[in-house]
Amino acid sequence: MPYFRTTASPTATPPTTVTPPATALPSRYGPGHIWTDPTAPDLELNQGLAKTDGVYVQNIGDRPIQVGSHAHLADINPDLKFFTESEVRRLDVLPPEPTAAEVEAARAKSKALAEQTGDAAAERVHGNRFDIRSGASLRFEPMSNPDGPHALVAIGGKRLVPGIRLDKRSGEESLD
Repeated sequence: MPYFRTTASPTATPPTTVTPPATALPSRYGPGHIWTDPTAPDLELNQGLAKTDGVYVQNIGDRPIQVGSHAHLADINPDLKFFTESEVRRLDVLPPEPTAAEVEAARAKSKALAEQTGDAAAERVHGNRFDIRSGASLRFEPMSNPDGPHALVAIGGKRLVPGIRLDKRSGEESLD
């Protein structure tokens, strides 16, 4: 008895496959690209999860900070400060090319406001992540004007977040 058996008769011709021309796939489409019907309605990200609107983010550090789509905001770099719209109105707006003195004055004012609103801001972002597509990230340049508003979404699943900062306790933190 043969190890495998063919189902087509030996005289049948195998089906042919048509390879699309190379121009059918523009270079902007790469591995993992999702093809959708352009006439279909827009898809909602993170459907069914609790969302928070209107959080402004400012990097008061001296290096750019990039935050991934699933990072727990309460555990990311402490140089990122989170403000509401009313708090942002109290901050200085930096000109397009600020001087070093203007940057330091704005940094000091942002730090002072962040210290005043520390507990409220921490509560605002605890258990949340940015409402962006999976695999995406947001980059915050050093000492720039507050960026936003950014929507936040509650972290789902088991609501366990492993620590990513060395100054936090080790292990997993339950968000419930």
